[in-house]
Amino acid sequence: GYEHVPSMLIEKDGNVFFGTRNGVVYAIDPVNQQIVWARKIDNSMINTVRVIDKTHLVVSTMDGKIVLLEATNG
Repeated sequence: GYEHVPSMLIEKDGNVFFGTRNGVVYAIDPVNQQIVWARKIDNSMINTVRVIDKTHLVVSTMDGKIVLLEATNG
């Protein structure tokens, strides 16, 4: 199916960050067309992704969870 999520794609330092309806946050490298990392933070839809830097994000979900996400490659 389709991926309907209210959060925008965010670019920072060459990576693109976004969340999915299944509670997963992705960082992708658009030049190499590869997933840099992916983290599941909840089972509900990701509402907002705010990028601090390549590995630190503040993410909120539709059910009200707010997470400071620290992610690295792998």
